[in-house]
Amino acid sequence: MKDKPSLLFILLLLYSNFTIYSVYALQLPLPKNNESIIGHSLQVTAQKNDNFMHLARLYSSGFHELMEANADISPWHPLNGENVTIPTEFILPDAPRDGLIINLAELRLYYFDHHSKRLFTYPVGVGKRGWMTPVGKRVISHKLHKPYWHVPDSIREHYAKQGKYLAKSVAPGPKNPLGKHAMRLSHSSYLIHGTNKIMGISRRTSSGCISLFPEDIENLFNIVKINTPVYIVNQAYKIGEKDNQLFLEIHKPLYEFKATQNKLNQQVVYALLKYNQSQQYQLNWDKIIKVINEQRGIPTLISN
Repeated sequence: MKDKPSLLFILLLLYSNFTIYSVYALQLPLPKNNESIIGHSLQVTAQKNDNFMHLARLYSSGFHELMEANADISPWHPLNGENVTIPTEFILPDAPRDGLIINLAELRLYYFDHHSKRLFTYPVGVGKRGWMTPVGKRVISHKLHKPYWHVPDSIREHYAKQGKYLAKSVAPGPKNPLGKHAMRLSHSSYLIHGTNKIMGISRRTSSGCISLFPEDIENLFNIVKINTPVYIVNQAYKIGEKDNQLFLEIHKPLYEFKATQNKLNQQVVYALLKYNQSQQYQLNWDKIIKVINEQRGIPTLISN
């Protein structure tokens, strides 16, 4: 069972909420048409007082991603000198390479900026259980600097049933959960926005919106234009090629889509066989089953 954070750690994290910034922002050259794997994973040595939340923000990774990749390490108290995998290599989701792609299963956003010929990728928070972020194609319809949060009736009613009564709107400032930047999706109530609670990034904590670290949303806000397409997908497993070899990346499915191990095996095997019809890779089934069972969220070689 994973250790829980101490109250002291949470207080320190909240106090330093906007003082820890990424020094490893993931900005990569746009991949070629036949490439589907980007980035490189890192191995770092945990220092005294390190934790996954600190490492995630430092390396533009996600808390959830670090937990998947380092299942045997305490996320809150890794041992001094312990090797930690920073999973910053990704198979691109199966979606058009145009605008924004948000993959709910991996809690990650990708932005294809064809103007600068760069690909930007960031960890995100998404809708919690019962408030799942809807999949589908949208566009950026509005960009809002220092937005007011006009609280949807559904959210106010939900909290009222718990004896918590929310105001109809929240002005810009430290108490506003949208942070300083927001982008509306297709004239709906759903937003891509910042946050005043960084512990919600790379977790399912929202009422359906997509949240980013403050520095990440500021960067995205400055380069994304109105009418940019947004593809929201839910892909727990991804298949990709690199250097004429085949790779598989599997994440733990969202709770609503959890399957039995046998069913997951069948889904992945079917997808691999379908993908391999035209490629004719020699598949290593022992490796494939290992990747399916471990679900570490790391691209792993599965061809001989």
